[in-house]
Amino acid sequence: TSRNMCIENARGKFIAYADCDDISLPSRLATQYEFLSTHPGIGVVVSAMRLINEKSEEVGKRQVVENDADIRRSMLQFNPVPQPTVMAYLSIVKQAGAYKNGELSEDFNLWVRMSKLTKFHNLQDCLIKYRVHAGGGVSKYKWPVYFASLRTKLYAAKTLGFFPGPKDIAVNLAQFASLFFPDSVRRTVLENARSKIVLRK
Repeated sequence: TSRNMCIENARGKFIAYADCDDISLPSRLATQYEFLSTHPGIGVVVSAMRLINEKSEEVGKRQVVENDADIRRSMLQFNPVPQPTVMAYLSIVKQAGAYKNGELSEDFNLWVRMSKLTKFHNLQDCLIKYRVHAGGGVSKYKWPVYFASLRTKLYAAKTLGFFPGPKDIAVNLAQFASLFFPDSVRRTVLENARSKIVLRK
């Protein structure tokens, strides 16, 4: 609700996200603004992230698929658009209908709807320090969030015209298995495994 209020009242050409526990690096906004301004066919730009813990110590990195085609295909495996790094055209966010109240995977669901209106691009440089809270946040609701994410993946497959392949199924089964791991493992070790293994073509 609060994000939708911000979107409704925003007046700029672009909108950028910044959560209170994450850190945007000094070059973040300028880099993304310049990219969107010089790539008119792209409406959303995001980036890789450095992972930090509660003490701001770096514990890993979340790498991202780069081009629009790979981003769309990855939506059957995971959310390839890290919300804390998003900069997008405000008009596209509004046209897509902003966030759906009551949707647990509200950001992922929004990206799928926006994918019908524009192209995405992921910058490979880390522009954000993303704070990982062991045992907090999504960890408390990991089962409902998992199934909400799975519904969004099926919605993405239907919306984008993809049929789930063997790798899509394997990745989703691995994610299901990870729900039985301790939260400290899920939020750090598995995050790095995703960047090194899942994102490989």
